[in-house]
Amino acid sequence: MKNPFPLRLLCLCLLVFPHLLSRAQSQFGIDLGGGLVVPTSSQLNKVFYTGGEMSLGFKVAALPGKKLWIVPNGGFKVYMKGAGSDNSVSERFTTGRAGLEFQYKAAEYRKWAFFPLMRIDYSWCSNYFSKYYGYDPGTNTTTIGETDSYLSGHDLSYNAGIMFVRSSRWYLRFDYEYFNPSLKVNNDLRNQLVADGYALPATTKINCSSVNIGLGLTFNFKHHSRS
Repeated sequence: MKNPFPLRLLCLCLLVFPHLLSRAQSQFGIDLGGGLVVPTSSQLNKVFYTGGEMSLGFKVAALPGKKLWIVPNGGFKVYMKGAGSDNSVSERFTTGRAGLEFQYKAAEYRKWAFFPLMRIDYSWCSNYFSKYYGYDPGTNTTTIGETDSYLSGHDLSYNAGIMFVRSSRWYLRFDYEYFNPSLKVNNDLRNQLVADGYALPATTKINCSSVNIGLGLTFNFKHHSRS
């Protein structure tokens, strides 16, 4: 990795978080949500117009008054489109991630609270095809076949946005994610194209950045430290 600082920062945050947890600040919670994903680069947008995402985070208040939340979280993002005439084949581009998010309460108005947020993740992505073979009522199973990944890779991703929290129950968020990984091309596919006379590099850079619109629930739990 050319710039190891962001990864070192992420590791440092993961080390500091248990210390903050042990101080028992009196407030913990869980964020659970999902939403719409729109790729911002032409590389991805010309193939997938929109996608979906899900996320889950465990959060702890790091400042008095619950002004700052530190949220270790994880999630996944899926783009999908039909790739066959019978609608049984689809192409998918999936991304899984794990990292830390920081939410700061900047303002509060009536039942609304406004949280600018920043997040750093380590993300893994894969591009492949899947085929739906149908449901078997005899065995109560659904069969779906998947190809090997044609493109796969991992790298750090960065996210910034704002979250609107209503009555500490549910939230609406808008954010932008920057993710520009180098993806490895499947060796079998590359060898086949080379044999057919096409030159194909072993890796390719694809801008997977996106604008995300999410809706979710937030659950807060009080913690009482022992005296």
